[in-house]
Amino acid sequence: MLLIRPLLIALSTYTRLPLPKVEFNEEDMKYSMCFFPLAGVLVGLVFWGWWHFSNWLQVGVLFRSAAFALIPLLVTGGIHMDGFLDVCDALASWQPKEKKLDIMKDPHMGAFAVIRCGMYLLAMLGIYSEIGSSRQAMLISLGFITSRSLVILMFNILPNARGSGMMQRFQQTQGKKAVLMAAGVFSLLAFAVGIKLLPVLFLLGMVAFALTSLWFRRVSMHQFGGITGDLAGFFVQVSELVFALVVLIAGRFV
Repeated sequence: MLLIRPLLIALSTYTRLPLPKVEFNEEDMKYSMCFFPLAGVLVGLVFWGWWHFSNWLQVGVLFRSAAFALIPLLVTGGIHMDGFLDVCDALASWQPKEKKLDIMKDPHMGAFAVIRCGMYLLAMLGIYSEIGSSRQAMLISLGFITSRSLVILMFNILPNARGSGMMQRFQQTQGKKAVLMAAGVFSLLAFAVGIKLLPVLFLLGMVAFALTSLWFRRVSMHQFGGITGDLAGFFVQVSELVFALVVLIAGRFV
């Protein structure tokens, strides 16, 4: 029972499941990040389920791929895409770190965010059109879990760029050991399933995740001085795109 409230906090924050509202307090927030990868599990289940349902409906590739691209946004409410777009606007400004952080806080969306959103969704539409089997669909589903587990790692090794906000509250109140252990458990489960499904493609995908993580660390430190909630969303979106791209393009040759 002690973990029910942290679970509800995590799922109500990172998904659009119709859950009862829970007041944030330090004791509940301490373990809520343990369940962040569970949001990825839910996205993955819907994603994989759509593969089978769309085959049963015998819909066209374009319609199926468009739904694939929309599923993560519908399940999460677009919370990570919001961060991705804010970061795109900030990076496009070529301003100093402090100004970039201010741009990310601005509720208005700039032209570059609109352009990057269109580019991202078109890219995912094309990438997902390459899914040719249930195993590949499941493998892509594992990426939604892994990306969020890696965010937890980034969250614990990178400084807070602002020193305030929701992420700061989570960083200050979290049970660090429990959160990292939970991320490790989710990662190991995803790894075990991926290795059994399509080992070569999954390992290539893990290399893609690792390289994306190193690139993200450099960008976040150099451009912003650390990590924020928006940057965490940016990492989720970019790493999932790179993972899916590598897995599906490599699948043409492996």
